[in-house]
Amino acid sequence: MDPLKIANLAYAVSIILNCSCAALFFHFNPIKQEKNLAITIKYFSILYLATAAAYLIFLGEIWSNKFISIFSSNLLFMIGFYSVRYAFLWRKGQQKHLYQSKWVLLHISLFVFIQSYILHIVNDIYNYRIIFGLANYLFVLLSCISIIPKQVNTVTYGEKVAISSISMASILLFIALIIHLFSFDAFIYQTSLMIVQGLIALCFLGAFQTLLLSDVSNLHYENSITDPLTGLYNRRYFTEQANKALKTASRHEFPISLIMCDIDFFKKINDNFGHDIGDNALQKFSDLLKSLIREGDTLSRYGGEEFAILLPQTSLDGAIILAERMREETERMALSPQQGELKFTASFGVTAISHPSDFETSLKAVDKAMYKAKELGRNQVQPSFTLQVNTKM
Repeated sequence: MDPLKIANLAYAVSIILNCSCAALFFHFNPIKQEKNLAITIKYFSILYLATAAAYLIFLGEIWSNKFISIFSSNLLFMIGFYSVRYAFLWRKGQQKHLYQSKWVLLHISLFVFIQSYILHIVNDIYNYRIIFGLANYLFVLLSCISIIPKQVNTVTYGEKVAISSISMASILLFIALIIHLFSFDAFIYQTSLMIVQGLIALCFLGAFQTLLLSDVSNLHYENSITDPLTGLYNRRYFTEQANKALKTASRHEFPISLIMCDIDFFKKINDNFGHDIGDNALQKFSDLLKSLIREGDTLSRYGGEEFAILLPQTSLDGAIILAERMREETERMALSPQQGELKFTASFGVTAISHPSDFETSLKAVDKAMYKAKELGRNQVQPSFTLQVNTKM
């Protein structure tokens, strides 16, 4: 038997088995229970299923029509590579499938037409088909790199691994492309192609799994620091960020202030209108506060109907002005339950922090200032002067 056919058979069987196992691995992966990752995992599975099916068709070429074999295998390979791109797009929140993009369908259609008709029926040169295929696969992979990070300024560990994996796969495809351009030995370029395909499949398996585990870890961390009702950070995260901000403020000598606020008569809202309306009031109030702070400020639901706001590079006077604006906007806001229009107010305490070690003292001071605002009639802002505030730390 021809040594080249034996080698092709061995490589193809190996890739089929590996890709089939990888597809099953993703199919039964418990991470798919996370709703925001379920479609991403399905696309990773499609990559391996399509690759395994393509090589199965390649092996069956001797029993089937060659045109059908070339058409089907190239279609499956291109679907597999585009599945990688759409796995990353769904991970970023895009609600669109591969078959819903006319540009993707056009690219795949032109690619399969050229491979199965022009480079087979019109001019049947195997090496040209491989070169054209590698160039197109490389194009699709390179287009994935920029869409991997969810946030441009923050790249997670899993995203870094995925970017490295896609880059490595692109380099391997480019090496295979160069070999096919300059080598005329069928055994050499066919062997190099199979090895590259196997390495890419293995590389992707580790990288994609790392990415998914990293996403789940980050998701659980976000849940641990986020209030489920309002979507704001909770007390734990607020304390962490406050300690970091205070150290930075001390090092660079800029002022930092603190606001504590509480919805007035919140228990009466729950008693008179129900807990659903009370929850709605908390959500509306938190949205209002969020709309009035800057990007570098930290807003948290500190507990119950209490909210805390950390304001770096803000003096006591600046914090008082912001708190007063928040109070006025709250007073103007209204809800519309079935029992009639509902308006509510809030009381605010404000203080400035003079030193990182004074954080706990400042929390107590701003809390006392907030309760003083309530004692004096509510719906007002009360500054705390219990500390000797130094606006330059």
